Amino acid sequence: MTPDGLRQIADALALAARAHAGQSRKGHPDQPQIVHIADVAVRVLRSADADTETMIAALLHDTVEDTDVTLYQIEESFGKTIAGIVAELTDDPTLPEAERRRRQVQEAPTRSGRARRIKLADKASNLAALATADPSAVGEDERQTYLAWALDMLAALRGTDAVLEADLAAEAERLRLALGLAPGEGAE
Repeated sequence: MTPDGLRQIADALALAARAHAGQSRKGHPDQPQIVHIADVAVRVLRSADADTETMIAALLHDTVEDTDVTLYQIEESFGKTIAGIVAELTDDPTLPEAERRRRQVQEAPTRSGRARRIKLADKASNLAALATADPSAVGEDERQTYLAWALDMLAALRGTDAVLEADLAAEAERLRLALGLAPGEGAE
């Protein structure tokens, strides 16, 4: 990684921290959202194909969807490639949640390799958080629904990155155990 690449990664982390200030993780009200952002980036680093652009996009993957940062701002600061990856990872907020999830699974195989790797890391991070979430904040039905959806996403992304796929599968198993489900149970 070049010094310029490291500077860009630091800049992306700083932007994400500012943009997500005051946000917390679902089920973990005491945990800042930036913990999730950093976790996704660390998980992406496990991939042999992780590069500077993927790391930057991993740090920015939720900014457009969850903050007032725009794709234009990302493009101005980090270039078209990064903005394009973030766009691939950004849902249409006007759609109902079930439709957004359906589209994510349907469109996942058509996304760039970088976006697919970030998606795998993002889902693994969310599964890990749900496994330890406060049950009063995230109910069992919601966690089971997310588990089934994450497994659908894993199936749609098979062949992307064996390391990240194994990570997502391990986190799915951890959530299954936390929910008291048998191995393989919880998939619809």
